[in-house]
Amino acid sequence: MPRTLVSTIQWFLFIICTNIAPPLAIAASFELSGAETLSFLSRCLFVFAILSLFQVLLGHRLPIMEGPAGIWWGVFALYSSIGVTLYGSYSNTLQSLGFLLLLSGIICIVLTMTGVLRRLVPLFTPQVIGVY
Repeated sequence: MPRTLVSTIQWFLFIICTNIAPPLAIAASFELSGAETLSFLSRCLFVFAILSLFQVLLGHRLPIMEGPAGIWWGVFALYSSIGVTLYGSYSNTLQSLGFLLLLSGIICIVLTMTGVLRRLVPLFTPQVIGVY
């Protein structure tokens, strides 16, 4: 096998594995049933696939692993323990978190399109970025 093919398969498996663990952990922390977990995982992988295509066709085109951010994984894990108290149920908690994810995406798009993000980039030095 050519070296490029082996590297491609290795990278593909790495990306898939790192995009399966967060949804499974979140599903377990929110006590989703087997069917709900499968549905959640399927939706996560579908969104990952669509966004990967956008990244390859329109984005930076670099071989960078993109998927569920670790910080969001932590937020979901935290809210799985306190969300019932705040929102009354796991379902309401997940709806609120889903809305907040969409809202944060819209804010990022607006900051990028207005040029505000370009002025913020110098504040994020390699040391700051490396902490994540």
